[in-house]
Amino acid sequence: GHLRLMAAVFGIDEPQTLFDICVHAGTLGAVLGVFGRTVWGVAKAIVTPTWTNPQFRLGVFLVIGTLPAGIIGITLGDLLETHLASVTSVGMFLLVNGSLLQLSKGRGEMGRGLEQLNLKDAMTIGVAQSFALFRGISRSGSTITAALLIGIRRDTAAEFSFLLSIPAIGGAVLLKMGDAITTDQVMPLPLVVGTAVAALSGYIALRYLLRLVKNGKLHHFGWYCWVAGALAIAVGVL
Repeated sequence: GHLRLMAAVFGIDEPQTLFDICVHAGTLGAVLGVFGRTVWGVAKAIVTPTWTNPQFRLGVFLVIGTLPAGIIGITLGDLLETHLASVTSVGMFLLVNGSLLQLSKGRGEMGRGLEQLNLKDAMTIGVAQSFALFRGISRSGSTITAALLIGIRRDTAAEFSFLLSIPAIGGAVLLKMGDAITTDQVMPLPLVVGTAVAALSGYIALRYLLRLVKNGKLHHFGWYCWVAGALAIAVGVL
């Protein structure tokens, strides 16, 4: 959603799919930089699968949680990008996103930790992630809020949310990269700079966001989303 709004600010009307992919790859690098140790633990556990191993279970839950967004993205992704990518649409979904974030207020101070997650939790959070296919709905915001609403502790909600972004973003990058390379005409330098800036700013923002979530302040972003959404709708209408 923010990529679409910033493109509009700079007068870019045509989709910049390759650039968007590179920026997302940068944010994926930021997530790996923060949670690399956990990812490595899950990878090792998958090689020697044992259900009693919590890291193996976490890997299974990440796969389960990825399925809803993956299925919807493959079947309806192009349709959503074509018909719901206007500035006005992004603004409307930002308003919805702000309301979703407000639901997180006062939630998750006590709750289940990472080792107490189950298949139902993974599927519920995965369904919440699929709403982020609508531009303007935050992937992390929707998944963290969903986790908090079903009784997951704040730190666990944030960690699982961002671990869930790895297969989601990685899969989207692989799915779109081939077509984007052949259809988009983007100079190498903007791609390199965009990816590097996304990785660095994403790493800093992620560290800051994790602290906010743990302190129960995620809902404050709802106010920002309401303001940004209202401005986007006003600009889109005019």
